[in-house]
Amino acid sequence: MHNHAITIANTTIHQDEHGRYCLNDLHKAAGGQEKHRPAQWLRSQQTKELIEEISSVGIRALVSINGGKARGSYGSRELVYCYAMWISPMFHLKVIQTYDALVTGNLARPEPQTLALATQVGQLTDMVKALTEALHVQDQRFIGLQGQMIGSQKGHIRSLGVIAQLQKRHEAEDIRRTIIYMKARGDSNAEIMRVTGKCSNYIRQRVFIARRDGVLPAIPAEATPQGELNLGGAA
Repeated sequence: MHNHAITIANTTIHQDEHGRYCLNDLHKAAGGQEKHRPAQWLRSQQTKELIEEISSVGIRALVSINGGKARGSYGSRELVYCYAMWISPMFHLKVIQTYDALVTGNLARPEPQTLALATQVGQLTDMVKALTEALHVQDQRFIGLQGQMIGSQKGHIRSLGVIAQLQKRHEAEDIRRTIIYMKARGDSNAEIMRVTGKCSNYIRQRVFIARRDGVLPAIPAEATPQGELNLGGAA
């Protein structure tokens, strides 16, 4: 068995255990056109006769592997030459030169810089993968924080609503006290309206409630000043 890996047009030409070369890899190295597929070439009667002739004097010239990673058609070196010539003179010449270099030991070896670059590319790929995973974790944390912030904002809005209601209550209580104080001092409704900014009817209602509750002294119905509600009439 003779296994000598070759590369044509940056494509590795794989071999089977008997050293036959993968025609499918050669097809790929030649450009991969549909009209150059190995199956097209193998239909030729001349190709079939060539395979029979080569096989009659040695190992089988052509085998097909239908399953696994190594599936494809594998041919002897003679078939490789003929297949390459069928594709194009340029590709035929490239295959001949590659085999000549293999025989003479002049196959190009990877330069140290090339090997170093390949190592760096592999390291960079690992770094990109790790960074992608880290970003995914950060995204999940960010989504969680967003949910917490939204919950906090809703709670904050509810708190603001409660505070606003309390402020309104305090303002209403301050105005009520001011009305009672000014009324007890003898100020007119017009003056109370000017200070509190409330309408006459609002002030009359607050004074009426204050007298009813005993906060302000009640006055007889016949002595009720103009513009005030009468306790007796309300009852």
